[in-house]
Parts: sequence; structure tokens; C-alpha cells
Amino acid sequence: MSASGDIRIVDAFNTDEVDFLSSLLYAYNKGTFEIGHYEYGLLYYNIGLICFNVVGVFTEVTEQLGVVIMRFLSCFFLFGTAVVLRQFTKKHMESAKELVFVLVLFSSITLINYGTMLHPDLAQVFFVALSLFYVADYVKLPTLKSIVLSSLFAGFAFSTKYVGVALLPILWFFFFFKRPQFLKQQSAKTSSILLIILSVFIAFIAKPEFYASFLTPNNEISSSILTAVSGVRVVAIVLFFFGLFTFFYQKYIDRVENLKWGAISSIASTGIFALAFSAGSPQGLRAFNFLNGIVAVASVHKDGHWFRDETGLLGWLEIISQPQVLTLIWSFLALFGVLVILYQLIRSDKRQINLILVIPLLWILVFCFVIVFRVKSHFAHFLIPILPFCFFYAAIGLALIIDKINNIWLKQYWNTRYSSAFVLLVVLVFSSWKAVDYSSERVVEFENSPELKAGIWLKENITEKVFISSDKYTYIPKNEQLMFRHYWGLSDDIIRNDKPDYLIINYHTHQWFLNVSDVKTYLHGREIFLERNRLYNELLGDTHNQYELVADFGKVKIYGRR
Repeated sequence: MSASGDIRIVDAFNTDEVDFLSSLLYAYNKGTFEIGHYEYGLLYYNIGLICFNVVGVFTEVTEQLGVVIMRFLSCFFLFGTAVVLRQFTKKHMESAKELVFVLVLFSSITLINYGTMLHPDLAQVFFVALSLFYVADYVKLPTLKSIVLSSLFAGFAFSTKYVGVALLPILWFFFFFKRPQFLKQQSAKTSSILLIILSVFIAFIAKPEFYASFLTPNNEISSSILTAVSGVRVVAIVLFFFGLFTFFYQKYIDRVENLKWGAISSIASTGIFALAFSAGSPQGLRAFNFLNGIVAVASVHKDGHWFRDETGLLGWLEIISQPQVLTLIWSFLALFGVLVILYQLIRSDKRQINLILVIPLLWILVFCFVIVFRVKSHFAHFLIPILPFCFFYAAIGLALIIDKINNIWLKQYWNTRYSSAFVLLVVLVFSSWKAVDYSSERVVEFENSPELKAGIWLKENITEKVFISSDKYTYIPKNEQLMFRHYWGLSDDIIRNDKPDYLIINYHTHQWFLNVSDVKTYLHGREIFLERNRLYNELLGDTHNQYELVADFGKVKIYGRR
């Protein structure tokens, strides 16, 4: 039912899975870890390749087995994220621990979907959750262990997908906010010497002209990276003179020492972050390929995907409130949980525990700042890095409501545990029912899909060797008689060069070119849009001079030569 037995069926429904799997299988069959592209960090690929090599000792790693292994990994990372957040709440807000576990696992169709998909999003969010977990440990009891582990897992998050770099400002904030106990025993002279040495090292490696030679020239994103490198160098120079001044002016001032050790801890944390990234994605270090990976992926989405998108924050709010993403009810509960925690942070005596509960909110805010101002492609799965943390606050909000109801009305009638267990059971049943219902719908959708029907028609009706040019999201069965190429939109040039015997179009692809008024927001050229608009309308109207409709499956249509 998962279609994992035929990679071409997988490709008809999710091209990302095939892109990832093809790269993995190619590297595995070549006996190498060289993936060959760097739009993502390579840790997810490397974990997959390690699994392939281990499993390959016992049996052949086929396309089907590869899909199953990688989907299992995504499922593991989803479950792991739920466990980490459960442990987070168990440490800092006991009453919400089971709620957050259930909500993360079962309450978002987007999370469930990507938790059963060959995709790195859930791996990244798992490492983000672990990093924030140890940041919370640092706030509770600042230790060297919490510095190392929070930085390590942040580096792994960056090594999975590049937006993980947004964790660094959160780590820096808390390292400046609080100094570990063992550092308080160090002298002012020691901190000054360390700061001077580290700042000189940072200034030495932060040379924009060095990195410019590896980056795509004349690119807006490349310029932003080089500006950031220049900014790091300026900060390093400032820290150098600050360390030099405090070395000669050795009067011990606690606030100054906090500032120096905060800078030292942040630099050390960034070093651990970089080492973790290097360990997770060593291939990306060659010629600093990961930098051009960042440039490539950021350039694709800085204006939109295929069309310019200016909906900004409102567009993201509309997506996150959709039933398959977070839903309105969980959004309101999450907002309620956040507001109560912020209120208690200001008014309550237990400020440390409330500060800890704010940590995931900082990740949400930093991530949203990046995605709102740097990413204009609006897709639900882009929000996966914050969805589990939204459920974290929804669970806290619901737990607070339960506690209040218990204290006001129900305490005299029964044990408060009963009402908590009852609500948990209701949430579990409702969320599980939604998950099962979604799974059943997907199975029925797959079995009755026009993509599958069109593929079966090709297999049964074409008895000679032919060439097919098709839209993406179409299924071409494995058959030596069926040669083909997939495209993100057909064109006259494609038809002229391929000279196909058949054309296959899919609504999922060609819908973007049907409305001629959309040409003004299309990002890849006015002429190609208008050409595709004419071509698809001719095919849909069966008026094309070379091809006629031979099989119609609704959203998927097959055309043969006239």
C-alpha cells in the first residue's frame, strides 16, 4: 500500500523521496559517501548510508528496502522528538508530559505524513529538540556538559538542514545570561587572556575575501553570507580590544566577568557547533560546498517557488491554522499556554522554571523571523521545525486549564488525576482517530489515483518501444518499451527535442500555467509561461496540431501522435 515496491510509483506522488533515495542508492552502489549535491546538510544522507551498509551485510539493499529503511528512520525521529519533549515537560511541568507526547505523535497530519516519508525534516527537528533540552538544563544548572551537548545537537541540526543555524543566537543568549559555576572560580586575568586568544583566532578565520572565492559570484545570498562574515570579524576585533583593556585593568567586576565568559562560552559553543556539523556533513567541507548549498536553496525560495509570494506572515498564519497542520484549536491553546508562561515569568517568584519554559518559544520566534523575512515559498512542511514546539505549548495550555477546572470545581468530587487521565484519553482517541482516518484516506486515494490508472493503461496498451515526455507526478511503469523523461512543465522545445510518441500531463503540474493573468508573478520568464499556457490549453481542448487525447483519467491525461 505504501507503493515502496516501485520507486516510479513513489515518484508519481512525492518527487522528493525519489530524489533523496536515488542519491543514496547511487552513493551506496558506488561504495562511497559522496552524495554530489549540497542543498541540504548531509547528516541525514550519511545516517541512511550507514544503515544501508549495515543492512547490506545481511541482504541486498533494493529500492523497496531503501524506501522502507529511510521511512523507518523518519518515524524514529518523530517518535524521538515526542520522547524528548515529554522528558522536557516531565522535568519542568509534570502535568503536561503525556499530553505533549500524544499531541506531537498524533495531532498533526503534516508531522505524521513526514514522519512516514523519506525526508530529513523530522531528523532536523529531533536534533533541535535535543539542543533545546540541554539549553534548559544549562539554565537550571550551568555545566560544561550542557554547553557541549546543546552545541553538539545544534550542530547536528544544522548538518541536517541549514536552518538549524538559527539555534546559535539562542545558545549565545543564555551563555551571556548565565555563567557556569566552575568559571566563577577563574581569575579576571585568565578570562582576558582566553578572550584575546579566541578573538584573534576568530578574526584570522573570518576573512570575507577567502570565502568569496568559493561562493557563487554576484548573488544576493552570497553577498549576505560575506556581510555576515565581515560582521563576525568586526565583533572579534571589538572583543580583542575589550579583552586587552580588561587584562591591564584587572579590577574584578562581576558584570564584566559575566560578559567575558559569555563571549568565551559562545565562541567555544560555536566551535563545538562547527565540529558537529563537520562530523555530520564532512563532504560539505570540501571547497566549502555547503556554502553554495545554502546559496542555492535560499535563492530558490527568496521570492517564492514558481510564483512571487508576498503574503508574508499572514500567509504562514493561514497555513499553520489549517486542519492538517496545527488547527485553530491547538493554535489557540498554544497561544494561551505562551501567554500564561510569559505572565508568570514577569509576576511569579519561580522565574527560573518559567524562563526554561520560554526556551522553545525563542526557537519559534527566531525560526519565524528567518522564514518570514528570508523564505517566501509557503509550504506546510516548512513549518515542521516549530510544529512540535507549538504542541508543547498547546499541551501546557490544556494542562493549565485542566488544573484550574480541578481546583475550582472538581477537587471536592474526585481525584484530579482522573480528570487529567480522562482528557488525555479523549485527546489520544481523537488524535489517533484522525491519524487512522487520514491513513485510510491515503490508501483509498492511492488505489483510485489517476496516476496509477494511467500507468496501468500504459502497461496494458503500449506494445512497442515508445518515448514519453511527461509532467512530474506521473507514473511510468518499469517496462523496457517505455522510455521517458519527466519535466516541471512541458514546452515546445521539449517536444521538438524529445520527439515523443506520447505526452502525459498531470493537473498537479500544469494547473500553474492555466490562468494567463498569473504571468505577472511567474518567476522563471514571461515567454516560457505564455508558451506553456498556450500548450496546455491546446492539449486540454484537444486542439494541438501534433497530439490528440488517447486516454483520460481526470487529472492525468495521455496524448498520442495524430
